[in-house]
Amino acid sequence: MRDLLVKQKVSLSNQLRGLLLELGYPIAQGDTPLIRAIPEILEDAENSLTSSFRFSIDLLFQRFKETIEEAKQIEKQLHEIVKEDKTCNRLQALEGVGPVCAVLIKIALGDATHFKSGREAAACFGLTPVQHSSGGKEK
Repeated sequence: MRDLLVKQKVSLSNQLRGLLLELGYPIAQGDTPLIRAIPEILEDAENSLTSSFRFSIDLLFQRFKETIEEAKQIEKQLHEIVKEDKTCNRLQALEGVGPVCAVLIKIALGDATHFKSGREAAACFGLTPVQHSSGGKEK
């Protein structure tokens, strides 16, 4: 669900930027510049935007802000779940593993007791040891 909301947020921001760029309103990348620029553009009565275009941009902008809030709510729940789960806490101790990855790893592995070793669990994800060989000679 979080992934879907993030994709929708990016899609909405790209749509807003693209529409406004066609009319000569470039907006820098990132959510903050977009959130700052849209209200200023909509409130400027002296620009050449029609009322129907303003309405459409405002609808997209409201949906964009709602999507951000929904993603924040899901991330908040995710952090609460991770705090309570011992396995996720242990997984977060690994370098580069945050709350989202910890939950995804736990879901993918399921009951880790059916693996004989950590190596088998890693192979389940497609992780293999680094090869240092040349001409058939392993180092």
